[in-house]
Amino acid sequence: MKKLLFVEDERDLTEFLYEKLSAQYEVSIAEDAPSAIEELSVKDFDIIILDVKYNGFGSAYDVLSFINRNFLDHHGKIFISTAYLKDGHELVNDFSRLLNIDHLYAKPSGFFDLLDKLENQI
Repeated sequence: MKKLLFVEDERDLTEFLYEKLSAQYEVSIAEDAPSAIEELSVKDFDIIILDVKYNGFGSAYDVLSFINRNFLDHHGKIFISTAYLKDGHELVNDFSRLLNIDHLYAKPSGFFDLLDKLENQI
């Protein structure tokens, strides 16, 4: 079973994603950058979904920096799902300096597109 890490501070979204995808994926949830980094330190993930900003500590940039520094051979897919989407191309370019971001989704509507893609095994 593929492993998926969802880093999101909105509990409703994490519960919804877990309910939708836990039959197909081993889903782990982190609510901020430090807890995501802790998960990444002990497990290899096939899919990582990051929000850009968290109510807790850190941001997607911190998580991506950790992956870049510690997992140069990371071949999993990384998705960004955010409500802070002003200029998507600029955001992707910023994060792509660290790693190859597979897709950027605007919340809330794009989040459902992402779920559809994941349910269909990408």
